[in-house]
Amino acid sequence: MLTLGARLVPPTSEPGQFTRMIYLGAVVDGLLLGAMFAGIAVGLSLIFGIANLLNLAHGAFIVLGAYSIYALQTSLGLGLVPSAVIAVVAAGVLGWAVYRWGGLARIASGPLLMVIVFTFGLHLVIVNGISFFYGAQSRNLVLPAGLDDVWEVGDIIEPASRIYGAIGGILLTFVIDWTLKYTKLGRAIRATRQDSDMASVNGVNVVESYARTMGLGCAAAAFSGALIGLGSPIDPGMGINYLVISFAVAIIAGFGRIDAVIVGGLIYGALLSIMQVWLSPGLGTAAAFGLLFVLLLVRPRGLFGSDFY
Repeated sequence: MLTLGARLVPPTSEPGQFTRMIYLGAVVDGLLLGAMFAGIAVGLSLIFGIANLLNLAHGAFIVLGAYSIYALQTSLGLGLVPSAVIAVVAAGVLGWAVYRWGGLARIASGPLLMVIVFTFGLHLVIVNGISFFYGAQSRNLVLPAGLDDVWEVGDIIEPASRIYGAIGGILLTFVIDWTLKYTKLGRAIRATRQDSDMASVNGVNVVESYARTMGLGCAAAAFSGALIGLGSPIDPGMGINYLVISFAVAIIAGFGRIDAVIVGGLIYGALLSIMQVWLSPGLGTAAAFGLLFVLLLVRPRGLFGSDFY
């Protein structure tokens, strides 16, 4: 799991100023992690917003993406970028196949419990399969030169990997949003979401559109696994942690609001970081989710609503 709290240059002034520096570092660190959290959550929000499908295997695809990159690096000696491209494409194809031919299409419109059981079962299959081959111990991706550097701005020091992770999360979110709005694939997906019957009359294969949505969301999850691996070790159990984070970000933004996921991620990241510095890591996380529950009571559809598409 990624750690919070930007490192600071040792204080040379009074304690009060150093305290302000600590909270400033927490905000900066939280915003960087929040930008990456947006990339982690965008696949989950996409699948629910378009297909109205609660994908509890989202965290497993994050793990699958990270470990696919690790496997390609260690077994074939590929670099980070080509490994990530292969892993993302493979995860997208797998997600498409699970919906199209794996039985998910047949139960997607049925009771929510069936979808939960199916996707959580898929999570268990993927995670336990990875654990069988690689064990439970954490692994590290092979990173290009420069990603282990640190960037210093004033009194705040941040790892370069975290900054690149934040940039990657923002770019991923923009790419997904752009794909939905300006490509033929995206127009078919949005038409299916708005009125599946009318889309079918106009020649759109509704089941195929939902399958492609699933594939796109799973590919995004795999890419976010690469972003996580830039700044921290990976392990098979991390999927649940990032599934919870994805839910928090998607709820703040409003499920299906791809254009608002970045804001949701920034809010959650900054809130989580500040709460952890103010209280403690455990209490800070609990306090952040407590405030999230308050948000749900006040605005059940999130800050920006839902059903954007």
